[in-house]
Amino acid sequence: MSFIREQFPIFTNNPDLIYLDNASTTHKPQQVIDAMNFYIGHSYANIHRGQYALAEQSELAYLSSKKNVAQFIGSDYREIIYTYNATHASNILAQSLVYSYGLKQGDTVLIGIRDHHATIVPWQLLSKQLGFEVQFIDIDVHTLDIDLEGLKKQLYNNNVKVVVCSHVSNVTGRIYDVQKIHECLSDDIFFAVDGSQAIPHFQVNVSTLGCDAYFFTGHKMMGPTGIGLLWIEKNKSRNLQTLQGGGGIIEEVTTRGCSLIRTADKFEPGTPNLIGAVGLGAACDFYKNFNIYANIKESHSKWKESYDDIKDIFGNSAVLGGAGENMVGILSLNVAHGDDIGEQLASHDICVRVGGHCAHPLLTRLGISHGVVRISPFVYNTVEDMESLVQTLSKII
Repeated sequence: MSFIREQFPIFTNNPDLIYLDNASTTHKPQQVIDAMNFYIGHSYANIHRGQYALAEQSELAYLSSKKNVAQFIGSDYREIIYTYNATHASNILAQSLVYSYGLKQGDTVLIGIRDHHATIVPWQLLSKQLGFEVQFIDIDVHTLDIDLEGLKKQLYNNNVKVVVCSHVSNVTGRIYDVQKIHECLSDDIFFAVDGSQAIPHFQVNVSTLGCDAYFFTGHKMMGPTGIGLLWIEKNKSRNLQTLQGGGGIIEEVTTRGCSLIRTADKFEPGTPNLIGAVGLGAACDFYKNFNIYANIKESHSKWKESYDDIKDIFGNSAVLGGAGENMVGILSLNVAHGDDIGEQLASHDICVRVGGHCAHPLLTRLGISHGVVRISPFVYNTVEDMESLVQTLSKII
């Protein structure tokens, strides 16, 4: 994968760097950096209502980004809502659904036990205010599979209004078949999916998943920080209200009140992250130009020996995730003194992440009382990176 690695100036400037913290954030290829710099230097201006050439160029760049990203995930660009990250998207969606559906005491929202706090916490905060109940969709602690029978019982025994879950676990890297969840749901239940750990690793077509909304962040797929995406199916979006107001989303404002537009743009008040939008569009181009998804799949087979070596060092029971079917390559070590391991790896320029990874309910369900050491390689990591990791782990354990 050296030809891909060469596209990233971070590795040119830090030749000894072994970066294995990609589930947290990914590095940016020169193509993305150049696209943002060119836009800033040649086309930057605020969008909406500008009648001069520069504003029109900027408007076109923003619209082109949405069309590009929409094609990338199999949607209509008019269904795309740009946010600041996945957490922002999750909060926007939760607030809108609570307000639009009138959630109250006696209603239930189901969330995956495996999910990131960005998915869980917005609903917990709103439930405290409004009295609806938040329950969790369980998993089998041995296989990590969704407990579909348990889900069906929850749907039968509760007045479920919304189901939210992650497409991929940020701790285990397990890919979940969200279509199977969809098949359990009635049409009146709103179904949303967090794709932050999915989009970076494999092709997603939101129109075939069976969900009503899908969201992710740009910085985990080689785009810039400060830009995320919320897709809401157009018929669902039309009936949702926004709780965030400002310029760019109104039809009329008087001293008596205001009326808003009904398109998905109603969720984008104020000046958006124009530079970030250009960067996200460029990241999608990079995926296509360098056939990233195919190269990621190829990388998994090359990393398998290293994953097996890590299991030999720590034992199968201490390893969560890895390479294989229904996995994206994230591997977490359930070991004591994880902070010490992380620090010793860092002293060898090997970057991993240690902690609860904003997934406390999952770790508790798995019986893990401390954090885990998460290793998350990506398309620009080499076999040599993984071999160095294994050699260093062997020395420090």
